[in-house]
Amino acid sequence: MVRSISIAVLILASFAEIAFCGEIIVAREVESYFFPSPKEKAESEEGAFENTYVYDGNVITRIKVENKKRGETLTDNTKYIIEKKLANFSFSGDPFIRAVGFPGHDAIEILTFNKNYMQNVKSTGDYLIVTRYRITKRYQQ
Repeated sequence: MVRSISIAVLILASFAEIAFCGEIIVAREVESYFFPSPKEKAESEEGAFENTYVYDGNVITRIKVENKKRGETLTDNTKYIIEKKLANFSFSGDPFIRAVGFPGHDAIEILTFNKNYMQNVKSTGDYLIVTRYRITKRYQQ
């Protein structure tokens, strides 16, 4: 019994490094790859966007998208459901959180948060975007 409790405490402690419930997470784009239709060449872009997320229970909500290059800010309310059926530890042993959302009528988006980075994959019927973000701020609501 004590061993089971100890293992549970260790697992919960490892997730504390990723995100706390009610935490606000700000992530700045490091690199992004846009893949249009198979007939077109992929494009690469760096550092244009900074997104703000709120982690609350089983949901991560994107509340703000800033385009730093254009000076534009959009409020957002896209909800991502945390996926608990998939593995939550990488091959290196680092814990992460994965969440799935539907940001448009023809899109699916997967977010993966670890301690320092976030990865985002968005797919529609016409294109695919793969983006890596560095987590720049974390604070409680």
